Amino acid sequence: AGIEMISKFNGIEGNSAKQAFDMAIFQKRESANAYEIAVRLLYVYKNGLYKKGGFSNIVEYSAFNLHFNASKTYKYIIIADKFLEPKKGCGYETVLKKYYGDYTIGQLIELCHYPVEWLKKLNNDGVISPHMTTAQLRKTLKTMKNN
Repeated sequence: AGIEMISKFNGIEGNSAKQAFDMAIFQKRESANAYEIAVRLLYVYKNGLYKKGGFSNIVEYSAFNLHFNASKTYKYIIIADKFLEPKKGCGYETVLKKYYGDYTIGQLIELCHYPVEWLKKLNNDGVISPHMTTAQLRKTLKTMKNN
């Protein structure tokens, strides 16, 4: 997961700031999804492309282009870095995807606080799944952490 896969799978490598900066347009298309936005935001952040757009930091860039606050900006960056990987064909899926479908951004925000390997084990054992509500995930993870 993380930045290494972005340029390889999305063709936004090198100094292709223009393509990365087109997120505002991308977000408005019906086909846009939160995983793709998170990956592009991570790419802009890791490569400092927000500077090429005249922004002093990623939060300013994100607020202007995506209307995200600082908290949402960093949560999306963390999600892309910790959980997302390219799926066959196009797009992204989480490293947690197994049999149950995939997690929502809201669920991933809740999972951000825990180590990925531990979450993979819980997911593979069926202790957590995308079918759980965020509140159920929170409660289960808290219980598992305390045991």
